[in-house]
Amino acid sequence: MCFEGITVKQVNYTFEIDKESYYPKQLEAKMSFIVNMEGEETSIHQTKNGSYSNFNEVNEIEVP
Repeated sequence: MCFEGITVKQVNYTFEIDKESYYPKQLEAKMSFIVNMEGEETSIHQTKNGSYSNFNEVNEIEVP
């Protein structure tokens, strides 16, 4: 993957971890970067939030 023309301004990750199981519970990611392509400059700001659940609760997978 080529990152030419991309300037990263800020990246912040925050994880909430369960104290007993050490499994992740929540995620927040904030990113800001500038993309230069063919003389045009674009600023991109992203915020992502997620939650984790159902650890080790996957049903059986049958391969045909």
